[in-house]
Amino acid sequence: MGYVKTHLGVLTTAAVFMILSSVLQPLSLGGFIPFIDRVMVGTKITIPYKEVPVVITNLVEKINSTPRNKLLGAFIIFYILIFTLRAIFIYCQQYLMREVSQRVVRDIRNL
Repeated sequence: MGYVKTHLGVLTTAAVFMILSSVLQPLSLGGFIPFIDRVMVGTKITIPYKEVPVVITNLVEKINSTPRNKLLGAFIIFYILIFTLRAIFIYCQQYLMREVSQRVVRDIRNL
């Protein structure tokens, strides 16, 4: 742990990118199935639970009232944005972790 302490800032930044990429993980294609059904089939999105925050209820009502062609355009843009952000976060995390490991190995060899 003594070798890593000097590189704790880079390691912490890598951990932040790891958390950010993990937060975006649930927004994968499986999470968009109700939206895909809304766009392709035209079925309304329903919420199976009664106790849902008002923000989510309003969002679902807005999605259900949006025309399907506009919803498709918004879905494509949002999906590309989420995947791009997640890829950037993963890349930064891997780059910084590799940097920390190389610095630690360098420090050990310079003893």
